[in-house]
Amino acid sequence: MMNNDDDACPFGVGETFEKSLSLDAPTISRFATFMGDTNPLHHDMEIARKSKFGTIISSGAQTMGLIGAMTAAIVTERCNSLGLEMNFRFRRAVLADEKLRIALEVTSVEPKPGKGHIVTFAGTMFNERNEAAVIGVSKTLVFRDVPGA
Repeated sequence: MMNNDDDACPFGVGETFEKSLSLDAPTISRFATFMGDTNPLHHDMEIARKSKFGTIISSGAQTMGLIGAMTAAIVTERCNSLGLEMNFRFRRAVLADEKLRIALEVTSVEPKPGKGHIVTFAGTMFNERNEAAVIGVSKTLVFRDVPGA
């Protein structure tokens, strides 16, 4: 655990991270089933094809989870941490098989005396048309010790 409040934070404002991915219909359905989400737009291709989306769409829990997991993976590569909060807005449906890109940016770093630093990340999931599908903000308390220690 951090003992010196003057220790440098392992993240800097303006630092960015990106990841590309796609979600196929079976993956979307399995995740929704695991979460207990019975919305047929996540499971039933026939119903989904007749919807305004034309295909299976990912659940909000899945898209939030992907952004949150990416944030956690990045942070824990550098230090131990504790997630404090996450807030998301859904702007567009995330369609099965479309190419997605998650972009994260460190937007603030605040010292937390005796604890470490609170790092704020802005995250956006873009669809293949480069439209923001999901936007979010998360805050994480980071410690300057070694990951897993």
